[in-house]
Amino acid sequence: MFKILIAVAAMLAAQPSEPDAAGATERMNALLGAGTTQGPEFEEAAAEILAAAQAGDPDAMNLQGVLLRYGLVDGQSAAVWFERAMAAGDTRAAGEARLNLAGERYETGDPEAARAILETADRLPGGLEADRLALLGQDFLFGFGGPADPDFGQSLINDALIRGYEKPAILEAAGRYWSEAGDDGALRNSQRALRMLGEAARFGSPSAAWRYAMVVLDTGGDPGEAWRYVAWASDQGLPSAMISRAVMLAIGQGVEPDPAEARAWYARAAGQGSAHAARGLGSMLVMAEGGPAEPAKGYALLELAAAGGDSYAAQLLTQTPDGAAPRPGGSAVTDAKTAWLTETGLSELDLE
Repeated sequence: MFKILIAVAAMLAAQPSEPDAAGATERMNALLGAGTTQGPEFEEAAAEILAAAQAGDPDAMNLQGVLLRYGLVDGQSAAVWFERAMAAGDTRAAGEARLNLAGERYETGDPEAARAILETADRLPGGLEADRLALLGQDFLFGFGGPADPDFGQSLINDALIRGYEKPAILEAAGRYWSEAGDDGALRNSQRALRMLGEAARFGSPSAAWRYAMVVLDTGGDPGEAWRYVAWASDQGLPSAMISRAVMLAIGQGVEPDPAEARAWYARAAGQGSAHAARGLGSMLVMAEGGPAEPAKGYALLELAAAGGDSYAAQLLTQTPDGAAPRPGGSAVTDAKTAWLTETGLSELDLE
């Protein structure tokens, strides 16, 4: 009998063990969080995830689908694993899979299928329902997966916010939609735009803060409020906000006028490849605004801006405004252009 027990124990020990699905997903999530997507450690973790997914663990199925979706591993399509996880019966994993599958459909050019996946009568568990409502709301707002219904889309996004949705990208997208001009030329809905953009800005989006400021100015709001949003967004390095800051400093809109500081902000934005900023700085240098005239550099910047597609810069080159310094002769402008490009590390093709 003792020999039989030993034999049975040996047989059991030789059987392959069930994959540790929870441990595998924890290890892979830790690697992804650290940005480790190559090397032996990642390959071992990926093999564990595949084994757990094949064994039927819905969380591992989701993660396998994500790895495939972003090209981190080879294998069959991500959608297959998301669909398996949806059918696995685990409520949260099935909900995550529904969102993942919808995202995959949007990315692969099948928005109609994505909308259908999101249009479920079942509420998803926890914060996943807020995610579903936000994604579906953006779809209806812009009409990605079928006819647009902006008011319904916004109502879905509002419901998502009530449920605690905290991702700024869709808030900013909604704010951008309502801040654009409608068929009558006016903003579609400035109040909605300010609400959505304000929410996104509070989550740290510089572009949302800048758009918020532009809506305030477009609707005759407080220039001081607009300045606060522009100043913060420009401090974060957003070129469009840097340009707005330069303009507001130049004319004293919402802040005391400071043409010299306006020059500095135009220079920062131009150094990031903004043709608009290069035109603004070039104009100030030619007109001696905010400091002494620097005609060679000023005309060099206007030429670069015009080449980058700024139509007003091209106009300034052909219709020199009164008070502008004359264009220097010889190679002065060409030399100034070369010097500025060398200083900023840009090429003429970089300005746009």
